[in-house]
Amino acid sequence: WLLGGPHRTVPAASAGLWASDLRVVLMFVAAAAVAGSWLRAPGFSNIAASTIEVLRAPFAVLDTHLAAHGGFIAGKRFTVADINVAEIVRYAQAAPELFDGAPKVKAWLAACHARPGFKAMWAKRDAEPA
Repeated sequence: WLLGGPHRTVPAASAGLWASDLRVVLMFVAAAAVAGSWLRAPGFSNIAASTIEVLRAPFAVLDTHLAAHGGFIAGKRFTVADINVAEIVRYAQAAPELFDGAPKVKAWLAACHARPGFKAMWAKRDAEPA
């Protein structure tokens, strides 16, 4: 349903190619989810530094893509692709130096988090018992 209908903005073939490339990028970016919980923990500085170095390349790829494609993951507007990738990239916030080297990613993630739907979801999440 995402690619069909009257508002279709991404040709199916392009979306498929992006998804293929995205798997490679996300494989590395997903490491941030694991790294995020212990990036700053005592005794893990070498592992954290290595993880950050590994993530610099996929962040650069994502930064270049956002710069070349109007600031969105797929198409010329915010889509479910942005939601999915933003949720993965969000975990890398424990390493702000990654975002310093990828200003388009930093701005894109901030824009994703500024959306009313994200704010509403986050407010509900914050209201949940610990």
